[in-house]
Amino acid sequence: MSTKARQVAGLVVAGMASACAAVVTNVLTDRWSWTLLVALGALVLVGLGGQLLALASPSDDTGVGVRGGGAGSVVIGGDNSGSISVRVSQPRRELPPYSDTV
Repeated sequence: MSTKARQVAGLVVAGMASACAAVVTNVLTDRWSWTLLVALGALVLVGLGGQLLALASPSDDTGVGVRGGGAGSVVIGGDNSGSISVRVSQPRRELPPYSDTV
């Protein structure tokens, strides 16, 4: 199973567990029982597991073979833990004199 498929599966499991937990919570507040309370706890743990599965999966984004999107595009790769600076210079333009009449 690919990394993306594991992430999607984890998020689907978490979403379904959350919906089921909402239904069990609704039933639990109408008529309380230990069985429903344990089922709610199990659904919360399944949802947590699904979220952890989605978050713990390593990313496939290695940055190898990155290409720009076309003319004028900029691709930045490598380590971004250092400082990044950009210097842009333009020729100075003279502005026309200010006039408050239209």
